[in-house]
Amino acid sequence: MAEKHLIAVNLTDNKKNEYFDDTPFTTARISPATREAREKGSKEFAKAAMKSMKLPLLLGGYILIGLGLIVLMGFLKALPETDFMTALSNGKWLLIGGAVSAAVGGVLLILHKRGQKKQDESEDLPDDMDESLNSLEAVSRRIKVELDHPEDEQVTGIEVLPYRYKSTADEDTKEVLNSGCFENTEVFFWQEGDYLCFTDYECVQKLPKAAVEGYYTVDAKYKISYWWKDEEFNKGEYARYGIKQDSEGNYKLHTYYRVVIREGEDRYEIRVPAYDFDKFQEIAGAACLDGVI
Repeated sequence: MAEKHLIAVNLTDNKKNEYFDDTPFTTARISPATREAREKGSKEFAKAAMKSMKLPLLLGGYILIGLGLIVLMGFLKALPETDFMTALSNGKWLLIGGAVSAAVGGVLLILHKRGQKKQDESEDLPDDMDESLNSLEAVSRRIKVELDHPEDEQVTGIEVLPYRYKSTADEDTKEVLNSGCFENTEVFFWQEGDYLCFTDYECVQKLPKAAVEGYYTVDAKYKISYWWKDEEFNKGEYARYGIKQDSEGNYKLHTYYRVVIREGEDRYEIRVPAYDFDKFQEIAGAACLDGVI
């Protein structure tokens, strides 16, 4: 019997859909009004953050440095065709202009960096950012109430590999990968008595721990689109997983785990990448099914 996926996203009718399918384990979803408030608040905060970055200063600095480098490269390229003093005499003002352009660009970048540092060190955000942040925090509290979410210190963030799919004409499903990559997503797990729960802050799924049959190890190469961790993918605790980055900025890995959950005659699975599986095991304590038919 083919496993269904507990964390699945249906792209058949909406290729931009990001919401997990409902399953027999789904116990709650946020209201449409709350979802709309969250999306509106996120857009307003992003807009205020971009405004506070003073992009013209940053952009101007890079443009002027670029112009200065172009002039310098042109001057150096002309040297093989003439002697240095002749080139300097003929191109003196051009070279000086390029140097000044690069210097001014450098000053603009320094001013931008100082402005950002001063803002980071300040406890006060610009008024529009502060207002939109407060609005987002209010929506976050509202979401936690609607989902009956426990305190933050009781949940563990774990990345999973959702099954993004389209339904086919013969009522089967076909996985959809973006540039050949799994789109790794963080969900938040916690234990509630004899139940294992998780949320993406859109819905909550709650399953009996007894329903977790165990896990299979999948030793296969695959790629993910993003690296969400604070620590670099090739440093610290993640260095031992041998993660590489390709020329397109994707991350190449090997080994993930298929966690199998049974509901009556149906079997579901959750895919967890190797670098977060230990955290999952601390909560779920699933048995290894490798070699078991």
